[in-house]
Amino acid sequence: YLGIRGNLRGLNLIGLKRKNVGTKKINKINKVFKKIFWKSHSLEKNIKNLNQEEKSILEVAEILDFISLNLKRGICRYVND
Repeated sequence: YLGIRGNLRGLNLIGLKRKNVGTKKINKINKVFKKIFWKSHSLEKNIKNLNQEEKSILEVAEILDFISLNLKRGICRYVND
């Protein structure tokens, strides 16, 4: 049985705001999120292309850790409508 495939639509903005993450930081995280899931390259290549400042953002580091733990099993792709 194959159903509708899951996909990522964006960040959990409500969760970030509840965690008291500021607007400027949310914007930075969102830019990095889009860089990670940029369709022209693989996830691995996009992650390698991130600079150290981007990787040092706590929430971005959590995203990168999650992705690295799940590369063998796969991860939903980002869909930008």
